[in-house]
Amino acid sequence: MLRTVIAIASLTWAGCAQAATLAVKLDASATAEQAAIVANALPDSYQGAAYTVGTADLNGDGKPDLIVHFTGDDWCSPTGKGCQGTAILSTPKGYADHDTPLAMFGSIVNVLPSMHNGLHDLRFDDAQYIFKFDGLQYN
Repeated sequence: MLRTVIAIASLTWAGCAQAATLAVKLDASATAEQAAIVANALPDSYQGAAYTVGTADLNGDGKPDLIVHFTGDDWCSPTGKGCQGTAILSTPKGYADHDTPLAMFGSIVNVLPSMHNGLHDLRFDDAQYIFKFDGLQYN
């Protein structure tokens, strides 16, 4: 399955008074390189979990960060409110060796132009609530 990235508006992030919101649909299987990055960053309790992946520049460094969306009963709400997600941020040396937890969501992450503590704010699926990074996680 191909990675799907939908641009809601076609403006660039930097240097724009009106920056775009980017919707990232997580419906792609990880490449071998992405799978190795995910395996390195996640705690042992996540190893073997099924997931899909998408990319977006969450930290504004111009490099793609990985957004991981877990699938299956162990990772998803029994009431249909979504599945667990996490982000693995790019670094100057490759990718972080730990993850940044995300809220449960369906399959779309909206990356907003606003930022808090170095990461873009997020809105999941069609919800109105905006998640802001507090320095450790999105709340």
